[in-house]
Amino acid sequence: MPFGLKGAAQTFQRLMDSVLRGLPFVFVYLDDILVASCSASQHESHLRQVFQRLAAHGLIINPSKCQFGLPVLDFLGHRISAEGVVPLPDRVQAVSAFPRPTSVKALQEFLGMINFYNRFLPRAAHLLQPLYAALKGKTAKDPVDWLPERVHAFSAAKSALADAALLAHPLPSAEIALTTDASDVAVGGVLEQRVSGLWQPLAFFNRTLRDAERKYSVFDRELLALHLATRHFRFFLEGRNFTAYVDHKPLTFAMSKVSDPWSARQQRQLAAISEFTTDIQHVAGKSNHVADCLSRVLVSPVYVSIDYAAMAAEQRADPDILALQSTKTGLVLEDTPVWDGGPHLLCDVSTGRPRPVVPLSWRRRVFDSVHALSHPGVRASVKLVSARFVWPGLRKTVKEWAAVCIPCQRSKIHRHTQAPLEPFRIPGRRFDHVHVDLVGPLQQS
Repeated sequence: MPFGLKGAAQTFQRLMDSVLRGLPFVFVYLDDILVASCSASQHESHLRQVFQRLAAHGLIINPSKCQFGLPVLDFLGHRISAEGVVPLPDRVQAVSAFPRPTSVKALQEFLGMINFYNRFLPRAAHLLQPLYAALKGKTAKDPVDWLPERVHAFSAAKSALADAALLAHPLPSAEIALTTDASDVAVGGVLEQRVSGLWQPLAFFNRTLRDAERKYSVFDRELLALHLATRHFRFFLEGRNFTAYVDHKPLTFAMSKVSDPWSARQQRQLAAISEFTTDIQHVAGKSNHVADCLSRVLVSPVYVSIDYAAMAAEQRADPDILALQSTKTGLVLEDTPVWDGGPHLLCDVSTGRPRPVVPLSWRRRVFDSVHALSHPGVRASVKLVSARFVWPGLRKTVKEWAAVCIPCQRSKIHRHTQAPLEPFRIPGRRFDHVHVDLVGPLQQS
């Protein structure tokens, strides 16, 4: 098969696969051959076997293009070592330096670069969702409308790739587990192996839910997450004993339930999962940190109408902020933009996302902007505000303001029935009505 024809690459790959078939330590892609060994002596033995195979088929290698005995090497866009696999630093740098796309075609190129390393990114589906939304109904030459959430997603995707997780090499004898989770907009899972008592990630999986899937019940979304994850990691899980961990307890009884599933879709998904495992165990949501971050973005995309430039000007003279800067706390305060090209504010960057330090005069406005979106409860309000902003005594202040919110009180469901006041009829004789009340403790005399 001469090069230049459409099927040349496929024919060459089939040739190399047939030449090196039966050598489990060899990984080949066209003319790139990787030989993985545990020791120098084993590596020498493996190389001899590879050379013998090549010689037997009349194939010649160029020594000047070969590297032998390397502890770390770059292969097909990845840096591989004894510890595991990470994205190639040069590729990560290229993505980090990628300018903000001005057209749909350029945005598609950026998404393609990110998705090449999708298995390293726990939150890819959630992070990239605003960018994929920008592609809907557009042609390749159309300009991109850079809304604030898309600007943040573009920056967050670059940061996620720069902090990509180290994926361990799979060990055939290691215990493996699959942990899944689902949110309102995405599903995710992580495949792990236990080595020396510690769990090591092998690969991540996540996918954005389609419009119809977002209408599923919680049970159906959690079942879908487990079904998609087992299908995605099929080549890892087939023929292996493993445990599936979910944070939705009813799902753990789905395999042993006497009654039939409610829908044909549930029957199909449960049947497909049972081909791999029936060991489904519950893990509390607060303990399910790994998979939880797969299906949920670090901070849900709530964008508030705050004039950050005006806030930055007041930060410099606020006494609480000046005192906070001179006090030793767990916060990491830096002057940083809240998004690419935005104004610089004093922010806490200890959580991985800049949280502006709010001056005293801005705190009520910040609370109203966040709380007025859907009037969540006290705990939810604290979580929403503290995930995006920081100031001394934030939790106490937000709790007080949320507790006295008038629209919340008007729409609050009162669970205690209060009987209306009724007048007593005029008694006809002594002790006709006896009224009892509690008082005390009384001072002894």
